[in-house]
Amino acid sequence: MTLRIRLKHLPAFRAIMNAGSITAAARMVNLSQPAISRLLAVLEEELGFKLFYRRGRRLVATVEGQSFFRRIEGTLSGIDDIPSIAADVRVNSYGRLRICSIGPLLLGDYLPKATARF
Repeated sequence: MTLRIRLKHLPAFRAIMNAGSITAAARMVNLSQPAISRLLAVLEEELGFKLFYRRGRRLVATVEGQSFFRRIEGTLSGIDDIPSIAADVRVNSYGRLRICSIGPLLLGDYLPKATARF
């Protein structure tokens, strides 16, 4: 089974979880109420289960909605980090250094110079 969940569905879902209503969620993510409603409907359709039930004007997460939210919270946080990750890459402040060596390389001054340049 291939899901067609798009990135735009997840912030809308989180906003509804946090706000408890479509209208408040729409304000949080700067979208219209109908747009948030459509994103929620598509997400529920793709997942195959309801995320919320209505209690008056409020939306309350179903057991499945709560479970889904807990499991994707890390992903949602990662999405929030994208602008700072892009900024780091833009200024080359992100990298990885792997050191595998035996003997002379570690004993000489090559390693301290190489790590300083990194």
